[in-house]
Amino acid sequence: MIERFITFTDEMARAILDGQKTQTRRIINSQPDKSLIGAACLVTEVNHSSWCWINGYDGSVAEEIGGSGICPYGRIGDRLIVEPNNAKCITLEITDVRVERLQDISEKDARAEGIDGHSQALIGTCRGNFLRLWESIYDAGICNANPWVWVISFKRAEERSKQINIK
Repeated sequence: MIERFITFTDEMARAILDGQKTQTRRIINSQPDKSLIGAACLVTEVNHSSWCWINGYDGSVAEEIGGSGICPYGRIGDRLIVEPNNAKCITLEITDVRVERLQDISEKDARAEGIDGHSQALIGTCRGNFLRLWESIYDAGICNANPWVWVISFKRAEERSKQINIK
């Protein structure tokens, strides 16, 4: 198990603490060549898993993502440490890692991103509000570019002191 630091806005840290946010998307730094046709799949080898781009014609591995192909935020079971400005650290455990195009986010996943569909400030679907939020955080046009993103699902980790079993 490896621990890594990850940043969230204070608003998203509150959504984690409230149990509303259980997923995050981060842009893959090394986007694949536009000539690649297929989707991404998980290739499992001895002692490591990596996401590879699959050539749509014959299924051969065309290019690994980001050099090593391993998500820089971790694997299932690894931990993410969140240090919000106005709260104590939050420890998260990664429960799933996958890749997808930004615009492929579902309504359910937009809710898992902490987008509350009941807020009066939101207009339309959670998915639409999530994409508008991305436009406000990143450059305008990011949604039209539709980059490949890491989709990282997580749960709040138990405090370490609670994990120790004294017999």
